[in-house]
Amino acid sequence: MKNDFAVATPRHALVGGSGEIIVHEFLPAALVPGEVRVAISFVGICGSDLHLIDAPDTHRLAREGAAIVPGHEQSGVIVEIGDGVTDLSVGDEVCVLPRTPCGRCRMCRVGSATRCTSFLRPRFGGWSTEMVIDQRLVERIPFGLALDMAALSEPTACVLRAIDRASIRPGSSALIVGAGPMGLLLSCLLPRCGVSTVLVSEPSLERRRLAESFGAVVFDPRDSDLSSWVRSQTGGNGVDYVFEAVGSASALEDAIDATDVGGTVVVVGVANPTARAQVSPHAIFAKELTIVGAWGVETTFTRAMGLLVKLDPRELITDRFSLGDVDAAIGLARRGAAGKVLLASGLDS
Repeated sequence: MKNDFAVATPRHALVGGSGEIIVHEFLPAALVPGEVRVAISFVGICGSDLHLIDAPDTHRLAREGAAIVPGHEQSGVIVEIGDGVTDLSVGDEVCVLPRTPCGRCRMCRVGSATRCTSFLRPRFGGWSTEMVIDQRLVERIPFGLALDMAALSEPTACVLRAIDRASIRPGSSALIVGAGPMGLLLSCLLPRCGVSTVLVSEPSLERRRLAESFGAVVFDPRDSDLSSWVRSQTGGNGVDYVFEAVGSASALEDAIDATDVGGTVVVVGVANPTARAQVSPHAIFAKELTIVGAWGVETTFTRAMGLLVKLDPRELITDRFSLGDVDAAIGLARRGAAGKVLLASGLDS
C-alpha cells in the first residue's frame, strides 16, 4: 500500500574507503513486500560512527558498495508502507532498530538473542533523509516521547544492557570512566538503580558539568591519578562497579585499578579492534573481579523508550545540525565538548 507522500530527492552522507564524507542525492528505492519507507527526523552521531570514519569497515564496504552510510540511532515517520505490512501505518512515529535477531541460529535457539550470528540489519545507515526498511526493524514510538528524544533510544538501550550485565546492588558505588553520551546516560540512570555514590572521570569541562547536573561527583583525570582519587572518595576501598565508557585500552586498565575487592567492571565503550590492554592477572584473581562486556539492544530497546518518556533527559541533547553540516557535527562530536549531537533533517528545509 502506498500513499501520495512526496518529498524532495532524498540525500545521505557517505563514508568512502579513505574516510571522506560526501553528502549527495540518491534515487529512492521501491518497496518490496514487508518494507516501509521512513522519513528520518533525527539521527545521533555515535562514537562507533567516528570509528567507522577513521577506519572504514572493509566487510561493510564489500556489502554496501564503494561507500557506507553511517548511523544507527534514528527516529522518524513512516511515509509509505509495502504490501503485507499490517501492524504499521503511514504517519506512525517510529524508531529504526540497528538490528534484530534472526530467531533461527544456534544462539537465538538457546535464548541468547544479543549474540545472534545472523542479525537482520538495515541495508544502509540512518545519516539520511529517508530509509527503506524491513518492518521487523521498526518499532513504534510510545505516546509522550518526542522524536528528538526517541533518537536516544538506542544508546539508552545499550546503557540498560550494561546495567543489566552489572547486576547492580542497591546502596553500592560506581565509577563511570568517560562522560560522553553513554557515560552521561549512565550517570543519569545509575542513581535510579540504587547506586548511592556515582563518580565520573571526564576531561571535558562541559561534560563534567552535565554529569554533575545528574548528581555525580566529577573528576578531571588530567589533574592526578584516577585510582587514588577514587579511593579518596570511597574510604580507601575503590568502587563496587566501574563502567568503562571510553573505548580505550588505558581506560580499561584504569577501571580495573579503581575497582574494589569483589567488584565488577563493565566494558561499554567501543574500542579499536586492534587495541590491547595491559592488565594484571593477579589483580583480577586477588580481588575476585568480574569483567563483562555489554553490547546489544535486543532485550532493552522497548524498555529504553518507556524510560525516556518518564525521564526526558533533554539536556543531554546539546547540539543539532543539518545533514549538510555533517562535517561540523562530526568535528564537535570529536572534540568531546558536547553531549549528544544529532543530525536533524528538518534543519535542511
